[in-house]
Amino acid sequence: MDSQSMLANSSGARITGGTFVNANVNVVQKSSGSGFERLERVVLHEALRDSSARETPRCFEDTRAEHRRNITNWGRGEWKSKNARVMWMDGPAGVGKSAVAQTWSEELEEKFLAAFFFSRANGWNQPLRFFPTLAYQLATKYESYRAAIEGVISRDPLVLKMSLEAQFRELFVKPLRELSPDDRNAIEDTIIIVDGLDECGPINTKLDHVKAQEMIIKLIITAAASRDSPFLWGVISRPESHIVSAFASKQAHAVTWHLTLPLRAPNVDEDITSYLRDAFATIRLKYHSISPSWPSENSLAQLVKQSDGLFAYASSAARYIERSSGLPSESRLGPEDRLQSLLEPSSGLRASFSKLDQLYLLIMDQIPKAVLPNTLVILRASQWHNRVLWKSISILSSLLGMSNPVFYNAISPLYSVLQVTMADNKSYPFLKFYHASFTDFLGTLSRSTEEYHIYSAAVNCLLYSASLDTLLDLPSRIQQPSDRYTLLDTAHYVDLKECETRQDETIAVGQFAMDLIFESISRNQFAHSQQHMLEKMAGVDWNAHAIAYEVSFFNAWIKRFARELPRHFRSQIINPHNIIFKAVWVLFGVPIGWNYVLGKGAKRALLSKPSRRQLLTFTPYPQATWRRIALSFTY
Repeated sequence: MDSQSMLANSSGARITGGTFVNANVNVVQKSSGSGFERLERVVLHEALRDSSARETPRCFEDTRAEHRRNITNWGRGEWKSKNARVMWMDGPAGVGKSAVAQTWSEELEEKFLAAFFFSRANGWNQPLRFFPTLAYQLATKYESYRAAIEGVISRDPLVLKMSLEAQFRELFVKPLRELSPDDRNAIEDTIIIVDGLDECGPINTKLDHVKAQEMIIKLIITAAASRDSPFLWGVISRPESHIVSAFASKQAHAVTWHLTLPLRAPNVDEDITSYLRDAFATIRLKYHSISPSWPSENSLAQLVKQSDGLFAYASSAARYIERSSGLPSESRLGPEDRLQSLLEPSSGLRASFSKLDQLYLLIMDQIPKAVLPNTLVILRASQWHNRVLWKSISILSSLLGMSNPVFYNAISPLYSVLQVTMADNKSYPFLKFYHASFTDFLGTLSRSTEEYHIYSAAVNCLLYSASLDTLLDLPSRIQQPSDRYTLLDTAHYVDLKECETRQDETIAVGQFAMDLIFESISRNQFAHSQQHMLEKMAGVDWNAHAIAYEVSFFNAWIKRFARELPRHFRSQIINPHNIIFKAVWVLFGVPIGWNYVLGKGAKRALLSKPSRRQLLTFTPYPQATWRRIALSFTY
């Protein structure tokens, strides 16, 4: 039988990318909009200096005065005598670098141009949104730059997904050549601030966070060394070894002024004392029953000593003292009691921990034992991917199968280290962590102990089990659409502006659950001994999910996923296509890479990869005529 006769009755189907798809299934595409609108859609609003999503840390009056004075003078002209268009300030975690950066930008308002505040803990750290976010800020201030950017993006919208080098060239180097004389004069020697560069995340699975950070530094240094670059750059980070090495290059050394915000800077104890006095004054105003003389000078001095130069400790301690979780176990504890619990010396193993870790352990101790598993799995899920939607209350609670009261009850003891806030341009609440040191603590076994370590096997099992329950239950909650949703990009992350309805949210939860399960097994993190979870996976209706939405996965993930599954369950969950079946596809002239079938019987779906691509696309299993053809060559 030739291909023409086989296709004779195929008017109800189309062939696309090596997969047969029912013709009445369309893929939702959002309207493209103007170049500036496309740019605005990829801006990371939460990373802006004046974002309402950030708790805007500022230096308390007269604190860090010497460092603020030095960097302010640099920005106002001393860079010329230093021959340094780049200022790099480093310092250990928790010493108040972000507060200095925020305050500095406000004190230099007349020279301030743009900023990006990275935050690993909150997911504001995607490197491919770094240059677009800076470009957006320039475009809102300079008309000729905006016009140039409009042209660049309209001609090639994919520039917003290109490499960091290509983005910098297309969004900065070329548009700056088209500035009007007035705008060129106005933009000269203005300052771009990059805070928390060490928290910048990976570009993809091949280019990790180290390479991303090194590339950003290289591009900044190259621009600063060029006579065509009008900007001054202020970079603030921890002194990670790869960052130190990047700034030690001959080219970087020639254009960079380096200073350090040390842990034990002169007057740091006085600075923290001033901060805590102000915090205690606020607490006394809130709790009228507290004595005006509280706390004693000895208590204040001890708390300052325990801070050990870390503003992260002082600010977390102040929030802990001020706020009750509202749980019955804490209802009788007032600020005086909570301060006293901080000042009491730790005993046993905890006595050897840093004061910051002792504080975090004390905060975690406030969680009732019956509630703790829920709290830990929420924290684990929120850190699965550093994207803002993974912090969304509605997404997390739906993914984990928790009602809102259960969810809020689980996180309420942690309000001294996290808060529920609203995203800048969204209408949903999400979790925001005050400082990266807390999520670092949770992810380090030697710091959080077995009791609170969020990457333990027990917590992972809770997360995987909840995700499988979601995949089993979700088809009953999806209103079968006439269009297939495409909410995820090729890196598997939802553009939040696309998640506008309850249906969007439900589908996003399903996509996240699939991403989580496939990646966890491919990383060999899944507990194979948990037979009940594998039985759940074998019962998932993959076809119902595939009918509702489109999603792609890295081919390497799926290969490892199939390889890591126990043999007994592998045939029930995922199977590669038979070679004979692949030959039929090739007969039709469809380029084939590698295909898999997920599930069995009516619950099957396809994962297909055209040749030379890295991604497998999740699609419905062939139906009608094509299904009969497929079945004749498969299991």
